[in-house]
Amino acid sequence: MDPVEQNKDRRIPKRFLEHGHYYAGMCRNASLARWDATTEQFFHWRVKFGRRFIESIKCFEDDEQYDVFLPFVDITEDFNSPIALPEAEGSDLPQ
Repeated sequence: MDPVEQNKDRRIPKRFLEHGHYYAGMCRNASLARWDATTEQFFHWRVKFGRRFIESIKCFEDDEQYDVFLPFVDITEDFNSPIALPEAEGSDLPQ
């Protein structure tokens, strides 16, 4: 069964995601990600060929063809390792 369909009862709908918050969830390459409401994407750390970098991924409501992030739990208060979001003009979000 498709993971998006299999976990549909656990997913946090996009309208409830909070800008700058960290979410535990799942996608092919991450189990936690930070939501950026400005770009309407998640950002997460990824390691590929020994290189670590920040990668963006869409919310499950925005794409049916490619890998998406399924947010299950807001872990912002328990998370202590920042993932910087792209700088937006007038953004008050700490990097």
